[in-house]
Amino acid sequence: MLPNVGLFQCLAVSFDQLPTVDTLAEIFRLAPDLTGNDVVVCDLATGEFLDCSSSAHNHLGYSRKEFLSLGLAGIEAKANHDSAWVASQLRQFQVNPRGTFLSSHRCRNGEIREVQVHYSVVHMQGQQLLLAAIEDLTLQREAERELARLNLLLSEAEQFSAIGSWEINHSSGEVTWSPETYRLLGSDAGLETPSLQGFLQKVHPKDRDLVAASLRQSWLSGQPYQLQHRVVHVTGEERLLLHRGQTHCDPTGQPLRTIATLQDITERRSREEQLAAAALTDSITGLPNKTASLKHLEGLLLQAPYNQQIALICLDLDNFQSINDSFGLEVGNQVLRWTAEQLAQLLQPGDWLARLASDEFLIVRSEGVRCLAGAIQLDGSFFYTLRNNVIVQVVN
Repeated sequence: MLPNVGLFQCLAVSFDQLPTVDTLAEIFRLAPDLTGNDVVVCDLATGEFLDCSSSAHNHLGYSRKEFLSLGLAGIEAKANHDSAWVASQLRQFQVNPRGTFLSSHRCRNGEIREVQVHYSVVHMQGQQLLLAAIEDLTLQREAERELARLNLLLSEAEQFSAIGSWEINHSSGEVTWSPETYRLLGSDAGLETPSLQGFLQKVHPKDRDLVAASLRQSWLSGQPYQLQHRVVHVTGEERLLLHRGQTHCDPTGQPLRTIATLQDITERRSREEQLAAAALTDSITGLPNKTASLKHLEGLLLQAPYNQQIALICLDLDNFQSINDSFGLEVGNQVLRWTAEQLAQLLQPGDWLARLASDEFLIVRSEGVRCLAGAIQLDGSFFYTLRNNVIVQVVN
């Protein structure tokens, strides 16, 4: 049995005490707390926990000692994930030494966290260990359920909403627009005669060829079509439409009539984009959050040329909790926003500034960093600038 030696030590990072590393291996030991994934090492033979990152026990509300005493069976929330299930999983891990599975973990207060576990079996000093990276999907699942609820609500509301329709009679060439189609196209029913050419003229120039090609394909094949495209009103306003249609043909394959509907989905697309942006943005400071930072770092590592130096500077505010306790959360939020503004003024083009959690900020500089000493000097410039400004002005 390996001793419980603490493979992942919690680092208290402050302005005057930042972690200093000499190798890439040491940088990767800091990754669990930076990326938001919890890391656990357990004995593959027994399922007992040997070590964990600080975030692993903190996320579930346990002390490190309490968490390590639980083992795999102790944190599983599903009723059928008992000791027998854990034993079965451990055997499965030996057959498939690398993989991913979904599960649910129970916090100390009874709250259930939905997680995705990425695991790999490793050998160390003759012992088989299971290295697991646990990704908390709770917020993502809640966002997905909320998005599904909103989509259902929108779908039900659309049954009572006006959806425009239009028709082409291929034999006569007559085109008919419903009153709602006029509104969706920004036209006046009393001033414009419906026509295919008139419709295509209202489609955004960059989408016009796609719409025309979809119509032609439907006329030739008799197959339904569906696409999203923009239209431009006479006022210059752009709206996004969902366009569905079907062509009916005679027995020889000649098109008889095409019937289509138009639905304005501008607001729906905007809400989807807002939800996507909110998942990557800190609501207090407006800075990128931890999830966005992880994506940014992954992109940097993939694109960076060999031997490029990247500086990662983690900052936190000493005694920040005392500000919340003494003056309230709103004042604490003002301090966070002030800090973000001060740090932003020190950035160079290409720098990355994010709020990771609570009073923790991350600065990434990928250009112009030539050595560790340069990164330390850069850290000092951020520290002295913040120290020499009077935060109490924000409090007042």
